[in-house]
Amino acid sequence: MGTDIEIQIFQRKTLKDYFFWQKVQRDMDTAFEIFEKMEQKFSRFREDSELSQINIQRWGKMSPEFQEVYTYMQEFYTETEGYFNPLVNVSSIGYDKSFEKIYKKQEKQQNIPQDINTDFSSIKTQGDTIELQIGQNLDFGGIVKGYSVDKVKNFLREKWYKNFLINAGGDIWIEGKDISGKHMTIGIDHPVKQEDIFAMVELSWASLSTSWSYKRKWKVWEKQYHHILNPIWEIQDTSILSVSLIAEDCMTADVYATSCIAMGYEKSKKFLESHNIAGCIVDADAAMYQSPSMKNYNITLLPV
Repeated sequence: MGTDIEIQIFQRKTLKDYFFWQKVQRDMDTAFEIFEKMEQKFSRFREDSELSQINIQRWGKMSPEFQEVYTYMQEFYTETEGYFNPLVNVSSIGYDKSFEKIYKKQEKQQNIPQDINTDFSSIKTQGDTIELQIGQNLDFGGIVKGYSVDKVKNFLREKWYKNFLINAGGDIWIEGKDISGKHMTIGIDHPVKQEDIFAMVELSWASLSTSWSYKRKWKVWEKQYHHILNPIWEIQDTSILSVSLIAEDCMTADVYATSCIAMGYEKSKKFLESHNIAGCIVDADAAMYQSPSMKNYNITLLPV
């Protein structure tokens, strides 16, 4: 996933219970191990990951978790009218390693290949086997962070934690309330002014996912790209700077936020309204749109 992970447990007890905090530490270790397991399975930057091996060999047996994510992929592909497509892989335009390792100089980038196959329906699956076609490479980057957050959320629930926060690089789950018993307030990063936030929203038992088109950029032969591509890979929409969505699970928020960047501003507005999704979009002129469902949440816009 190539991102920082933050987990906070909110515990009202003030007693210095040594055994209790030992348990918390063990559970935190396990929670981070879950994230690491997902990284080992789904990272396209690790040649030995299950995802990379299927891309290399063009065929393979899927683990139960891989099958589960792939099934979700199929559902989201249909729901978003193909705008969420795991075959639109940004490695084809130079994003072939973790972002901090991408070469900065244009002359070190390779030209864009012409044999990309984004026909998701042509992938062959039977039972636990999968077969890719020529020109196809799977990229689970738009779903695996949210999926992983939900896995950790469920684990912490099983361990009877009632109030906690998980943040995986902008994919956030809020469970319960803060230490004072109030809804947690989450800041949304400003897409233009670095280190600033433009809004605060109060959440409990909900997910907030923010996707950007402005943070990860690079050039290939003088053309600038960001890390989310339209399914028609030659065309990259730049009408949205950021989109922040609220959902009942982190995977859905993650997928829809990614899809909105690919859709562009006008289509995203219609998508949020027709699917009754709470969210706000900041367009290329730094103007903000709030979907009708955002009225269900206490959001405070800050002066910019």
